Amino acid sequence: MDRPRLIAVCIGVDEYEDPTLSSLANAVADAESVARAIEQTQPSAACEVVRVYSGAREGEPTKTRILQTLRGVGTRAGAGDTVVVFFAGHGRGVAGRPMLVPADGDVHHADDVGSLMSVDEVLGAFAGCAARQRFLLLDACQAASGQLAHEDTDGHRGHAGAERGRARGTVSHEFVKGLRTRADEWVMLLACSPGEVAIEHDDHGLFSYFVSAGLRGEADLDADGVVGLGELVQYVGSRVPEVARSLAGLDQHPMVIWRGHATIPLTTVGGVASQTRPAQYDRRPAPGRGFAALWLARSVGGGQWATMPLAAFVKNGVGVMYAIAVALEVLAFAPLPYLGAWLAAAGIAAAGSFLVWRSVLALAVAACERAWHAGGYVTAAVVVAWQLVVLVGVAALPRYATTGVGHGGLLGGAIGLLAIAGVVVVMGINGFQFILALADLLSRGERVPVLSGLAELQRTWFQARFPNRIAMQSIHPLAYLLVFGLVGGGVLVAHIGSLLWQEELSAGQELVIGRDFAVLLLIWMLVAWYQAAHRFVSGQARPQV
Repeated sequence: MDRPRLIAVCIGVDEYEDPTLSSLANAVADAESVARAIEQTQPSAACEVVRVYSGAREGEPTKTRILQTLRGVGTRAGAGDTVVVFFAGHGRGVAGRPMLVPADGDVHHADDVGSLMSVDEVLGAFAGCAARQRFLLLDACQAASGQLAHEDTDGHRGHAGAERGRARGTVSHEFVKGLRTRADEWVMLLACSPGEVAIEHDDHGLFSYFVSAGLRGEADLDADGVVGLGELVQYVGSRVPEVARSLAGLDQHPMVIWRGHATIPLTTVGGVASQTRPAQYDRRPAPGRGFAALWLARSVGGGQWATMPLAAFVKNGVGVMYAIAVALEVLAFAPLPYLGAWLAAAGIAAAGSFLVWRSVLALAVAACERAWHAGGYVTAAVVVAWQLVVLVGVAALPRYATTGVGHGGLLGGAIGLLAIAGVVVVMGINGFQFILALADLLSRGERVPVLSGLAELQRTWFQARFPNRIAMQSIHPLAYLLVFGLVGGGVLVAHIGSLLWQEELSAGQELVIGRDFAVLLLIWMLVAWYQAAHRFVSGQARPQV
């Protein structure tokens, strides 16, 4: 029995013979992106990808060539195969009939539509085809005669590589109505809904970008290693509107017409080699040779430090406050007869904490530059290990306080030091790594994934999907403010209040109040930095109008 195959025909039309039709910047690139996504996720024996666009082996995307190619695929496809047809280019509705415009199509004469390619002809090419699983993706919009298809929303003429999103064209109600009556045995996914525009950005159409990303594995919502049709529709349907609104301030809602099989497996992504995936997803299991030297260099600066907002504040200001909090925690348990030794220990703990903070930030930068994902976890481990070193050192000091404000002596000190570590790791290190991941994506021109993730974060508040190269937890700025700033700060204020309520305070209690104030300031410094850094990076991701 023959193995089921995925047979795809990817058609892209940028240039048209009709001088009244505007050229498109990215239709061919979009068709190639979808073709590569399928090839890179499927064994060669399980897929056949046919390209029809300028420069492709099949020849120019004329009407004759396109229909001839489609008929050939319809003849070859077997009963267990899946057929996918992708078209990027102009489309029109003529007298209730949805039309696609090939390279040699003539739209100037409205009464002569013979040069256009009706959807009836496209679907009719598969008459008698044994394959029952058929999927049509249309990134086909109508541009007014003589109008640039990628004119932007301010009426300025766009061009490939422009900084903001552009409208490729609109989809008419007539076009969609005609598709609805012709969709038997097909599932159709359109780039946008009637009356909306399809957005282009940089070197791709927004719809096609997320179709390609979904086929490569981003749409594997149940993580079973297979991207199914339903998953792809759900993924594209949620991502495109979010980014279209953020990118261009326009509505674009992909539309599905579902008359065919509901469960169609498309691509297999469970065993895809990393080199077949986009560069931004590449991660290394180890940092590689020379990492220590890179880490040391990043402790001074350079590299991706240049892309980090408010770098000096987070490196030095937060580091100083962290050092003060640790020093006060150590001194809070110092017995007066041995104050000199404890002051020296507090100074060492403060200096060490400052250096540890600077070191873990540099470690995060170096790990991101090397795409060492586990480096994100190592940073947290270093901070916790340092706090344990401080605790052991405190326990070794003479006459450790076991009564009064110590709340149980060593146990109280352990709780205090680990609480500070929690603030530093969860708010400081993780927040830094999240901003670093976004800055890294933007520095490599990956604006759309950033916008997509930010839009998802707006809904979920925690753990939106970003193609990051370093381990981090994505958290919405309001969550930082509410959960850490208000709740954590409230706990510290309550503790300070409970101590101040007492009639007389010991020296140790006064130091504990000082420590609480230092931690409170540390929390609010981190909240303020994260809010400002997130706002800056988000602004960089969105095009400047």
